Amino acid sequence: MRVRLLLTGLLNSQAKDLVEKVVSAIALTRETKDLDKKLKEFGQGKYQVGFIGPEMALTDKFHKLILDSKVVQKKLVAVSIDEAHNISEWGTDDFRAGFAHISLILARVPGVPIMATSNYCPVRSHCRHSE
Repeated sequence: MRVRLLLTGLLNSQAKDLVEKVVSAIALTRETKDLDKKLKEFGQGKYQVGFIGPEMALTDKFHKLILDSKVVQKKLVAVSIDEAHNISEWGTDDFRAGFAHISLILARVPGVPIMATSNYCPVRSHCRHSE
């Protein structure tokens, strides 16, 4: 089970691509039909991969139904944060304020590997480049 924190516009297409490859995946956003039901299903282990924006991941409902889930705690193998440049560049203003609070989510999953990715990461920033 993996959780990816992405910009909202990409969530559904990412989940759809995996479903077409026979990987059980879901995008959980404010627009998700039957959101409460889908959050419960994810917390019960129905999906292998969840695509969740930081705003959704910071809600009390997400913490209760997903992060507090014994199934998720047992099966969670990684958290991947996409668009990670938002954490330092935009996470403290109105654009994507949720990125400023990602540490609250990560603190709830101690010992789980975290990967931050970005297609845009200026050299002067905190990003580490590998060759």
